[in-house]
Amino acid sequence: MSHGFRSEEVSQGALSLQSGAVIHPKAFTASSKESLLLYQGSLVDQSAATMPTAKFPHYFIIGAQKGCAESLKQYIDTMGLGCSGGGEGNFWSHYTMDTTEPGFSNNLTRYLSRWNQCKSETLRFDKTPSYAFHPLVPIWIAQQVPADQHKFVFLLRDPIHRAISGFHNERDRHGYGPGNHTLDSFHQMVTFEIAIVNQCKGLEMAAEYSSCCAHAVKSVDPDYENWNNWEGCGDNRWWFGNHVRRGLYYDQLKQWFTHVHRDNILIFVSEDMYHYVADAAFEIDSWVRTGARTSWPNSEHAITVAARHLSWAGLLDHSFRPHNLTRMMRNDTYKLLADFYRPYHKKLELLIGKNITGWTYLEDN
Repeated sequence: MSHGFRSEEVSQGALSLQSGAVIHPKAFTASSKESLLLYQGSLVDQSAATMPTAKFPHYFIIGAQKGCAESLKQYIDTMGLGCSGGGEGNFWSHYTMDTTEPGFSNNLTRYLSRWNQCKSETLRFDKTPSYAFHPLVPIWIAQQVPADQHKFVFLLRDPIHRAISGFHNERDRHGYGPGNHTLDSFHQMVTFEIAIVNQCKGLEMAAEYSSCCAHAVKSVDPDYENWNNWEGCGDNRWWFGNHVRRGLYYDQLKQWFTHVHRDNILIFVSEDMYHYVADAAFEIDSWVRTGARTSWPNSEHAITVAARHLSWAGLLDHSFRPHNLTRMMRNDTYKLLADFYRPYHKKLELLIGKNITGWTYLEDN
């Protein structure tokens, strides 16, 4: 039986790791019910939400991109457990949240209208994976959405598999980036991304970021003719050319824990969604409505239904089969990513108070 988990209790500012607590794909370990805000003194006064009467979604599926969120959304919609209002909301990651700006009210009204056709008793939810990655989204949501609707679902997928899946998805849909669907073009993107993280980390919201980012690209490949226009460096950097950075879950959750009470974030390992999407859907429904998690009794039937719905989103093909994904990159690319992610993985485990095993680059270490 699979379970989502919430991060463990933090005592006197120090992270406590529960002894022997292991989360492995196909076998969740539930967390303690008690947890505290990791970072005291949040920058946001949540009591100052400007529009408390607006019909915001009851919860958000915020990431990670290519982490099984679409299949989860389809199952919830189809089984009547919730109402997504259609595709991805993208409101909090695409618009400025300056309520004094002309057009803000219209943008907000248009965003909220997506749930006009939902039944009143049905839980409204917004599935937008880009919310996890954009650093301002948790601040904006904390300011605008009433605190009793601060419920967030975060899906953690092996970041190497997430990167290659996101890379090909982006090229299929948008055609961005160097080259086409080649091993070399993926390797080039990875080397650019790692250089950007190493040279420009912490400057993402600063004016000098674009310049730092472009010079990082040039430092990797001085002959790359578009080094000053790399998609991961410009205004679209939150959506394109960021496949390695999207896997830095430690940084993303750290930002969310700063502005949203950590007890309001339910975390799943994406690989488990492949087998237990139905269980997760019912667990989310119970958690949002009552604050409690539940074990769905009819799991054998639920898994059968889950497999059928997973196939709708294409997750029964290459995108969730690790042996196929590792064949879609060069060996040196895989090693580069594995060496890059391992230190972040250890920090992630300390942050959430749980061990995560089963991701391929951990087994190779």
